[in-house]
Amino acid sequence: MTAVNVPDRKLQAQMPVGRTLDVTLTGTRWGFKSQTSAQIHVACISPTRELLLRETAQPISAGAVVETLDALPASTVPTTVVLVSTGGFSEEARELAQRQPLRTVILVEPNEAGGWRASGPAEFADMIDLFDPEGRRG
Repeated sequence: MTAVNVPDRKLQAQMPVGRTLDVTLTGTRWGFKSQTSAQIHVACISPTRELLLRETAQPISAGAVVETLDALPASTVPTTVVLVSTGGFSEEARELAQRQPLRTVILVEPNEAGGWRASGPAEFADMIDLFDPEGRRG
């Protein structure tokens, strides 16, 4: 915030950038040994500078998405990564919303109507709908 000359602590507290949520799903094996079976990592990677200066936010690039994914620790269990950007994602970045052997990437962004859109691998449509409050029903 200092870099863009916006020393507003109240605004800083309201900023969505850098917010993360990590969930580890565990179960017991053979009735006594707890074991991690999956992980979920949710992160907000909104364009900070544009938000602070109240400018129109540019979509997050594929390079920024790759950088964020590369910064996550390696996992030996299936991990779902949900990235949220209030500035949206570029078309190239949306192509990164895919499934790999141990990682599924879902992107959540505002849509043109003022709501939200979630993108991800087609085979996970039901799970993707959980991140889209306006998604298909039934």
